[in-house]
Amino acid sequence: MKRHFTSGLALLLPLTLTVIIVNLFINLVTTPFLAIAENLLSRWHFFHLSFFHSLTLLIASKLFVLVSLGFLVVSLGLLADYFFIDSCLRFINDLLHRVPLFNKIYKLFQDIVQTLLSPSSENFSQVVLAPFPHHKSLAVGFVTKPAESQN
Repeated sequence: MKRHFTSGLALLLPLTLTVIIVNLFINLVTTPFLAIAENLLSRWHFFHLSFFHSLTLLIASKLFVLVSLGFLVVSLGLLADYFFIDSCLRFINDLLHRVPLFNKIYKLFQDIVQTLLSPSSENFSQVVLAPFPHHKSLAVGFVTKPAESQN
């Protein structure tokens, strides 16, 4: 009996704590906007038809606030990524291209990464092992185009 109680407690305790924490988070996030959402939703007179209209209005208001805040956060994230991060990355890229000696190495690695990660499948036709830097060792190579004859 004691073992069954412990097993049941081990199953229910994490679930209960998760529900409590999620409920606290939802209340923390929705409380500042709840009056506005309830005012907006109560104008539709849809929730007055329900027997539990105040509870239904409260739940619908919280869902409305959560969806609205989620949409707002995603929209702000997209705007920040598109404008702020893109401009910062372009600035850093331009700055690195201006540093003497470093710009040659940076450009080389930038081209390699862009070639390896590009979605086009025409970059490499096959993978080969070539003797490099001497005949006893092999290095992995990528064939990008057929070798031209040296006439």
